Amino acid sequence: MDESLVALALLLDIDVADVLGTSSQVAGGSQYFFDQPPKRCVKLTKSFVSPAVQKYFESDEWYAQHYGDYLLHAAANRSLDLTIERLGQDRFDDAMARYQQLKKLEQEVCAPKVEFPCSNSGKPQPKKARKECYQRDFGCGYQCIDEMIESAFSSTTVD
Repeated sequence: MDESLVALALLLDIDVADVLGTSSQVAGGSQYFFDQPPKRCVKLTKSFVSPAVQKYFESDEWYAQHYGDYLLHAAANRSLDLTIERLGQDRFDDAMARYQQLKKLEQEVCAPKVEFPCSNSGKPQPKKARKECYQRDFGCGYQCIDEMIESAFSSTTVD
């Protein structure tokens, strides 16, 4: 995902900071799903794959039935690799390093502060989330990220 976002930023000729986001897998986002309507938080359960199902997922039958998906995934990965090559590996690596640095900073500064539609304890808080997110749990933390980026840029500016 990170490679795709950095490549997108380079293709659009925008700063990697513009594709930075807060994962919904932090705070309440990883434990609850906000069901709207009826505006309630539904506890998510961790996925579990039994040994028998895992064996089936690794079978020739499964692979044959989902060959098109595997082919599409391989083509998308190849296309991304070629795009990165065309953009220039050094240019891409520099942008990726900057993105990873900003992402780490975002995880330290912004992620702990984000208010999702569901609290850590599973209480609905859509009004709080409305101030933090573009919609539902999409784009949450954007204001903090904008402030963080602005602060990072202003502290590195030399007069």
